[in-house]
Amino acid sequence: MTETDADEWVKELENEKAALNAYALVVKSKDVDSAEYHSAEQLQKYLLSMTGKSFEIITPEESEFGYNNKCHYIIIGENSLFAKSPYANYAAGSDETYFVKSDLNTVVIGGGSDRGVVYGVYEFLRSLGVEFF
Repeated sequence: MTETDADEWVKELENEKAALNAYALVVKSKDVDSAEYHSAEQLQKYLLSMTGKSFEIITPEESEFGYNNKCHYIIIGENSLFAKSPYANYAAGSDETYFVKSDLNTVVIGGGSDRGVVYGVYEFLRSLGVEFF
């Protein structure tokens, strides 16, 4: 192995380590009035309470790694990272339908409408043990 190969290998390992340490909620935009952003805020609050880990709310453009299933991303609704996921063509169905799928460390939450995405986020929280009364 040459020095250049070793440097390249070290750089790849550092990049992979950085990806494994990336925690974020990915939404299409930071429009605070959008259902996706509101859902991300709720998810952020409960994840912090449950894990002590702060998940930043970001847009796909702010993502350092793009779509990378090694990152601990939770992709909420349709956006450019969602489009690169294995679930981009997942049929959403009617307005209230939703899905929650995972791809290694990445979770993808989608729905037939904003309402479906909100339902998907709450179902994901329920699967983690959160109860709403």
